[in-house]
Amino acid sequence: MNDFAEYMELIVEPTFEDFRRNGGSVRHAYLACLAIYHAVDRAAYPHEPSMLAEQWRTASMAFMLVEEVAQHFKHGQRRWVKKAKARNPDALLITHPLGLEGSLKGLETHPLYFQARDAVLFLREKVKLAAQAPSPQ
Repeated sequence: MNDFAEYMELIVEPTFEDFRRNGGSVRHAYLACLAIYHAVDRAAYPHEPSMLAEQWRTASMAFMLVEEVAQHFKHGQRRWVKKAKARNPDALLITHPLGLEGSLKGLETHPLYFQARDAVLFLREKVKLAAQAPSPQ
């Protein structure tokens, strides 16, 4: 499944809806963030998604926060967090207000829901733009 619109329809939308129905579930929150973040892979296909991900992070704070949750759950702690703490040990990292420090049970799912919702709205706009773009010959 390489089609961005199809990925949104079959994976992102229903996974986000599962999170909406199970708002206190850390598992549903993580799966929604993971599905939302990986939409960039489908949108960039067949190209490497890193440049597009950087553009989306810049354009949408919600997408950036959702990515942070997806990556944090996957890796435990992002490499850049260690570098940031080394530069400024007193810095408040986004992982703190999201509740990603310590046990994963501390994840603040209520505010994360709204970030995930906004990231889905952002992706819906990207799907519309992709549908309007002329297809390559």
